[in-house]
Amino acid sequence: MIAKVYDNLFSPKYIIETEELLSGMPVSAINIANGRDYPNAVHGTHRLFGECIFSRTNFNRVETLSNDAERFFDIFEHIQKVTDEYYYLNRIDFNLQHSFCDGSFHLDGNDDNHYTIMYMVNHTWDTKEWGGQFQLCDKRYNVIEEHEFVPGRVLVFPSNIFHRGLGPRHPYVYRYTVVWRVQDIDSALDEL
Repeated sequence: MIAKVYDNLFSPKYIIETEELLSGMPVSAINIANGRDYPNAVHGTHRLFGECIFSRTNFNRVETLSNDAERFFDIFEHIQKVTDEYYYLNRIDFNLQHSFCDGSFHLDGNDDNHYTIMYMVNHTWDTKEWGGQFQLCDKRYNVIEEHEFVPGRVLVFPSNIFHRGLGPRHPYVYRYTVVWRVQDIDSALDEL
């Protein structure tokens, strides 16, 4: 298995509170996968609704810091503590997919020492009827691993593996995920 799967890291109440926080945050169609034009990457394979919660360009420069970021730093720290895996944090985003809004396969990074931590936020989900699976694929876009969308589930996988999220198959259901883009602490120190 490529992705590490962690279930039951958060109480149902905490999952509900996080989903409510996200549902009140403004979103835009800024999440562009596989951006191919420099420097703004406005063209790519797909757009999702979402928002950047935190991003940095280097150790000392924070580019984006949402007013609602504190909870997502807390979640990140909890995930690290429970999994006993510690990372240098580069970015936090949240994604919102509506019915039949499937993502295309894309990479979150190109280096072996970069990882993506994805948190499935919805507090309720009918895995048989609503879909929303998460898929990893090979370089020819053959699905090699698939994970059900499970409330509160956390997946950790290498950022240089092609992946995508499938949109819900039920109208009026929204699929919320939060993504932390991280790297090994040693590799981050090497970049100084």
